[in-house]
Formats: sequence, structure tokens, C-alpha cells
Amino acid sequence: MKAEEIVRRVFEACDAVGIPYVLVGSFASNVYGIARSTKDADFVLSTEPGQFSQLMTALGPNFSRDPQV
Repeated sequence: MKAEEIVRRVFEACDAVGIPYVLVGSFASNVYGIARSTKDADFVLSTEPGQFSQLMTALGPNFSRDPQV
């Protein structure tokens, strides 16, 4: 899956669960500012209790979370 597809999947899953989000960092900069090489996308999410589990379910088995977070 390409980076743009992954970001789109996260957007769609957040929308489906009702989680407000914003894309930040160098991936966003590539779209709105100066392009630079990056292999990650940084999101800021505003979740309510239980929503993160719903988000992971909406994303499906190809996505995982860091268990330390």
C-alpha cells in the first residue's frame, strides 16, 4: 500500500468513527509546503473513551498500534 493510500484509509476510518483529526509533520508539508523525503505520516487525534478501539477495528487487520502507547 502506498503512503497516500494509508493516509486516506486513516482519514476514512477516523470519519467513520467520528474522530476529529489533523495531518501534521513532513507528510503534510509535502502537500502544503516544501517537499522532503519522509516515510511516515503524523496524525493528531482527539478521541473519546473507547473510540481508539473502534478506530483500530475500522482500520482492519493490516494496521496495528504500538502497545506502549
